[in-house]
Amino acid sequence: MNIFIRCFFCIAFGLLTTAAQAQAKYRLADYMPNHAGDSLLFQNLNPAVKEPILIAWPDTATFKGQTVLERTESTGGRRLELLDPAEGWKLFLVGFQKGTDMIFEKPLLLLPAEVEHGAVYRSSSPFSVFSSGRKLGAGIQNYEIKVQGHDTSRTPLRNFGECWVIITTSTRADTDGVRRGYEIKEWYARDFGLVKMAGEAFTLDAKGARTRVVKAAGMLEKAKVAGESYKWND
Repeated sequence: MNIFIRCFFCIAFGLLTTAAQAQAKYRLADYMPNHAGDSLLFQNLNPAVKEPILIAWPDTATFKGQTVLERTESTGGRRLELLDPAEGWKLFLVGFQKGTDMIFEKPLLLLPAEVEHGAVYRSSSPFSVFSSGRKLGAGIQNYEIKVQGHDTSRTPLRNFGECWVIITTSTRADTDGVRRGYEIKEWYARDFGLVKMAGEAFTLDAKGARTRVVKAAGMLEKAKVAGESYKWND
């Protein structure tokens, strides 16, 4: 092999290596662009449930002196969260049905502003549970998020060719002494947000085995992002 051919392959290999390294990190802001006024409507893939799943960010809110984004779900849940361009994805509060709120002692940093392919990020915080202003108890919330990297996703809305995939495992010891959690795999499309999800909620027995497992999944069929509405065949 002459020197010209050797140099060509060295350059080609170097370019491929550089490209792989460039794809090894992801900016959250590219895949989680949602702001106040956005909404995502998902086809519910649970055959026992006909109603679609609606996730919306209706408005901002002030929480402990900080402006955060409110996220609501048609299942009755809600969150107060913030995607800080410098620090990352923060979670302040998780709300449940019947007006019960789980408020963290300090904001949970779920993911930094830039994440690495294959990395696992863990966070935890003590929390207190309130209902109608009355404290019901306290516990510890744990999150583990694994970054799986790029994938494609076919949905009723459209086919998304560039998606960022994460698997989140959440566990907590509730005020009633029961350990509960969920594990969910999510596909986020660049400049669009969450487009597909599949996971399960569960309780944990004394040995840590999952019991009372309830599965759920959804695929995006309509969306409103940055003031523009999207539906099938747009």
